[in-house]
Amino acid sequence: MSEQTAGAAGRRVVVAGATSESGAAVAAALVGAGASVVALGSNPTQLDELAARVPGISTAVCDLTD
Repeated sequence: MSEQTAGAAGRRVVVAGATSESGAAVAAALVGAGASVVALGSNPTQLDELAARVPGISTAVCDLTD
């Protein structure tokens, strides 16, 4: 567990932009630290790939642009 994810265990976290490389890394790190994560992104294929790589993560297709 890194300093950035310390204290994440048992928390519920929503990660917007999880289909970007950095967003996916943040989501995966939080799951690894014990958080319950819902990863949001606009690309369903990339969300499916993230879910396959990170057991226990939840995903939802969502476009937050205006």
